[in-house]
Amino acid sequence: MLDKIFQLIKKPRFWIVAVSLAAVVYLSFGLLANPKAKGLSSADINAVILEIDKGNKTMTVKGIDKDSVIGDMCILTWDKDPFITLATNSKPMDLSLDDFSVGDNIKIAVGDIQESYPTKTKATIIQLQPKGTQLYSLENLWEARTKYVGDNSAVGKIIGSLQFPDGVFYDSFELHTSEHPYGITINFKTDTGTRNLYSGADNESPFRFNAMIMFSLIENAEYISFSLDDGIYEPYSLQYTNGMAEAIFGEDYFKAGETFDGFRYQINKLKELSAKDNTISVQYSGAKIMEGVEVTELYPMDEQLAEAIIMDYMIKSTVWKGTDIKTLNECYLIRQTYTVANETHDF
Repeated sequence: MLDKIFQLIKKPRFWIVAVSLAAVVYLSFGLLANPKAKGLSSADINAVILEIDKGNKTMTVKGIDKDSVIGDMCILTWDKDPFITLATNSKPMDLSLDDFSVGDNIKIAVGDIQESYPTKTKATIIQLQPKGTQLYSLENLWEARTKYVGDNSAVGKIIGSLQFPDGVFYDSFELHTSEHPYGITINFKTDTGTRNLYSGADNESPFRFNAMIMFSLIENAEYISFSLDDGIYEPYSLQYTNGMAEAIFGEDYFKAGETFDGFRYQINKLKELSAKDNTISVQYSGAKIMEGVEVTELYPMDEQLAEAIIMDYMIKSTVWKGTDIKTLNECYLIRQTYTVANETHDF
């Protein structure tokens, strides 16, 4: 284990936190005179409700993504009530058909799509979006992917295509490109109550989600920060590094997402993890090491303190040569454990 720690010190890698989620659409063409069903299912299709037929339990919707797989008119049916909503920082809540109205924005997951006009498909999920929610296009996000944090235009497009939780209002973003670690800070204006709400680890999931999307789209991003400023107290910063992206997707996660299908796979994997656990969490523990031997049992560490120590190490390691801990009389181990990914890393 100590050799592994030394390797990390000699060749720093960035691990810390993050979460998040969405999927993609397929475009196919068929013979309208002889309708047939596609052999592919799709999730996270953005749509707007055109008509609701409560008697026949159907819903006519319009796809609003570019080249939407369901077209500009689609009739939805279902077996069991698939209606949910996802309130900010909560798990999905069941709804009924009565909770939906013409003009509502929804996200849907569907099975095979019959290529008629209008198209027809069976929905497995119909998720009501909060009023005023701006639905983003996964295709627009994927098309903005870039190798560099310094690509101001692409990063701006990605940020502008993301959804952020209620109570925070986008203000600006900063690009940190002069030295490692390369990162992005997104600044928000908010009120004190909202600032305090998101300072709790249990409520960070919307920001983890967006950070994960950004890591999958910006190759050399090593950390992403969200700054919440209420104009009264010091801005509260939520910071995540690309370690969680590596823990979930593997080291070559940017390459894995270079195709639209690859990006969809990554997002689906995030959604599967989120379904098992509402957050992708990380835990920290520490131990004292003397002359290369652990002399104390691992003890819990405060998350913010541990992350601050690791980030300080990351910055300093770009300037100074690493030290073999076997040569030190005394040092400390910080163990980082990703509870969902079931993976640990030592610093």
